[in-house]
Amino acid sequence: MNAVAELSVVVVLPDSPMHASDLLWSTLREETPALEVVVVVDRRSSPDVAAVIDTAARSDARVRLVDSDRTLGRSAALAAGLDRCSAPRVAVADADGLSIRGGYSDLVASLQSSGSDLAVGVAESIAKHRFRVGRAIDGALDTDARSIRIVDRPGLVSDDILCGKVVRRDLLRSLVRAEDPWLEELLVARLYLAADRIDVLSRSVVFCRERPAKRGAVPMAPRWVEDEARIWAAFATAPQTVRESYAREVISRDVLSAKAVDLLAAGDDRPDARDLVVDLVHDLTTTSLSTLTIWKRWQLAVIALGHSSLVDVARRDGRPIRIDSVPVFDSSALLADAWASLGLRPDEDVRDAFISRFVSRPGATTLSVVEPDSDSIDISVIIPTYNVVHYVDELLESIRASVGVRIEIIVVDDGSTDGTRDRVLAHQQADPRVRLVRSPGAGGGQARDAGIELARGAYLAFADGDDVVPPRTYANLLSLARRSDADVINGSYLKFFTTSTWDAGTGFNQAYALPLENVTIETHPQLVRHRAVWNRLIRREHWQKTAFPFPGVPRSNDIVAMTSALLSARSIAVSPLPAYVYRDRPGGGSMTSRAGSVDYTVSYFSEEATCAALVQQRESAPVTREYWAMVLNADAWQNIGKFLDRRSGDAEEDRRVAEQIAKLLARAPHTEFRRLKAENQAVWALAAEGRFNEARIMLRTEKFASTLSASQLIRAISAAEGLSTISRATIDSLALKYLIRRFISDSSWQTDEFAPALPLLRRRLTDAVFPLSVVPNSLEERLARAILEADDVDSARSAIKPSSASIAATLRGGMRTTLTGALTQMRPGGVTRLVARRYRDRDRVRFPIRHFDFDDRTWSAEISPELFPRAGVWVMEIEYEDSLGMRRSPLKIDEEANGLIPGRFQRLTAARAGKNRSMIRVRDSIVERVGNRASRMVGKRR
Repeated sequence: MNAVAELSVVVVLPDSPMHASDLLWSTLREETPALEVVVVVDRRSSPDVAAVIDTAARSDARVRLVDSDRTLGRSAALAAGLDRCSAPRVAVADADGLSIRGGYSDLVASLQSSGSDLAVGVAESIAKHRFRVGRAIDGALDTDARSIRIVDRPGLVSDDILCGKVVRRDLLRSLVRAEDPWLEELLVARLYLAADRIDVLSRSVVFCRERPAKRGAVPMAPRWVEDEARIWAAFATAPQTVRESYAREVISRDVLSAKAVDLLAAGDDRPDARDLVVDLVHDLTTTSLSTLTIWKRWQLAVIALGHSSLVDVARRDGRPIRIDSVPVFDSSALLADAWASLGLRPDEDVRDAFISRFVSRPGATTLSVVEPDSDSIDISVIIPTYNVVHYVDELLESIRASVGVRIEIIVVDDGSTDGTRDRVLAHQQADPRVRLVRSPGAGGGQARDAGIELARGAYLAFADGDDVVPPRTYANLLSLARRSDADVINGSYLKFFTTSTWDAGTGFNQAYALPLENVTIETHPQLVRHRAVWNRLIRREHWQKTAFPFPGVPRSNDIVAMTSALLSARSIAVSPLPAYVYRDRPGGGSMTSRAGSVDYTVSYFSEEATCAALVQQRESAPVTREYWAMVLNADAWQNIGKFLDRRSGDAEEDRRVAEQIAKLLARAPHTEFRRLKAENQAVWALAAEGRFNEARIMLRTEKFASTLSASQLIRAISAAEGLSTISRATIDSLALKYLIRRFISDSSWQTDEFAPALPLLRRRLTDAVFPLSVVPNSLEERLARAILEADDVDSARSAIKPSSASIAATLRGGMRTTLTGALTQMRPGGVTRLVARRYRDRDRVRFPIRHFDFDDRTWSAEISPELFPRAGVWVMEIEYEDSLGMRRSPLKIDEEANGLIPGRFQRLTAARAGKNRSMIRVRDSIVERVGNRASRMVGKRR
């Protein structure tokens, strides 16, 4: 070694010679830190891989090969590799991965500066679409950090891959037990828990190829449960926040995955599954399961109760079973605080609850109503109306048909001119419960406020003049209200269009899917996804104390008031029975049809910003996460899209809309905004700046990217680059996907129209903190280097143009067979390797045959039949580095006559097919040929 190694990169039991060669090539290009690569190989089971490592070690002293028996396991192999490391810090690389230039250097520099035990970076996939391979939650890898403890970012424990990390060698070695079965997730968990201080780098440091999960067992299979129990045992002494973070993620990601549920449902009841779930849930709080839908919570409860075979019954389309098939449940398994989020009544038996929700008709238990003895009014139904003459009769008739409940119907007309008032007066004359008043102001919001002032009922209900209330709705909700003593009682609803009907029980993250009592917005944050007032009963006293007045705005005038009522409710109940039928009215008279207009868009975003402020004041992590997922991906996102479709281009209108979008976006937590796709982040940020032309381009990229011109995409991404709300990682993702890869794959982009993209790409490639990462030894890298060197389209186009010129080579036989050739365009000092692919192999799989260096004039490689996977005809190519990166060229092979060894005894000879002279024929040895011939003769005789 020329220098003392600062970092040892350990590669454990690689299977593919090509992948091992790629990893070596990408890693050895690092100039700093001084490193060594220790590759652990089983020579007996992987001779082809060992041959690649041997040839690399002969040409580069930084490469070491450690022989290890594969049958001893990966733990023993890793221990053997760590024992041979000479550096104080180590990184364990994925055998099929690649090193990103500067990745290890940044990790080591961070540790040298901070003195921490462990530095963690991002592992990125090199699949068709880039994505982070690690599974850290809660934005744990989104921002840089130095010298933190695991309790500061408990979401790190869900990052269960070993690559992309640099750690003190002695610390990692103390955690690796050669005799233990290999379980990478367990080792990573121990590493995070053992590290006193941790550095986090939010940049990508390594690439991984897309591959299946490292653990071969399906989640909840017996072997998987056994492994997970070992991992969970490692958290026995971990801080509570760390245990909760890990348990939440394992439950949602693995225990309740579709494959796990199917596996459990297909077998017998599993005590091991029960024990694991009980252990995971034991220390969780009432809000820990808040991200799960109510269906998932019940599936988890069924497993904890010891009846995992019933897990497929507890879902919307669940397997039907008989009531007498439901076993007795031992409810003591549900004593942990987290199970309170099932929403059971205090006196409700768990088995009876399961039967009512999944075996008999869901919601049937809410139907019984006790007729009140008092003459007091139970419910005040408030209806604002404006020009709904064709619909108001149907609404009032449906409400008047209510039984088992004392109601008053307050209709507040907002100046109708189409005969609506006359129709309401007719109902008033026929039914004393109906009262018509004129709104003192303008708009549906002020009409509702006027109705509330007149209300006398214990509970408030709202309806719009063009909708319908199903029979017995108010009686059912009132029964639930009296039993649960809830402040807000929700029902499901139906939304019907001219050609279809939508059931809310399947939407809003299943907030209305099953009966709930004694829950809060923290335990069921999914309830914040729907803020309309018309499918609920609200205690009038609660409304008057906590709800905001309805504003006089044209759009979304109920979301602030309803958000306030939900956030402040001490108790909430839910009935899954449809309590309302919402009509999506055709024509231009409804609010839905006017969505996207400037006034409606400004109104919506103004009201949503107030809702966001209320959520922020609540300081509830579950509510914040659910609220912003709804706003950024659904409600507000749809309003942006509708506005962009109807936008006129008027500067003053654009300014008004952008101002309101910016106010809302300013309240979005960074971690929630970063959860969005890169394209969506760009749309939001551009719209907030009033760059609506560019925002519309980015909105179209996902479905219509092929129809967008280079100038459009370049303009949009360049505009996004200059915004502080957009992270550099987001810009890199957009630049890679829509500029670099498009330029490589689409020849129509390889024109001067692409020139404006070059300065942007140069800035991203040279960013001192977060440079754009390109795949080593790829066309991405060649294009990137061309941009850095020349910065013109012609050079970029030439860089990615396939090499058609073959390189002359001479095959010399004898005691040793060599391939030699003259130095042409190859860069002196660069890495060079000889690769072979099977002639007429459709998959074009390449095998590295030899790494070698060259002098100032020639290159030379000694080859032997043992370097090839099998006998046959092989096409020979040479991969080398020029000034722009890796280049592959075919060889043009001439064979030098060998007078010492007759041709039939030569195992390597030149071959050709027509004008193709790039091939070598590999023969079996004489002994193998004789044996093969004898076998064929014996076979013929039989």
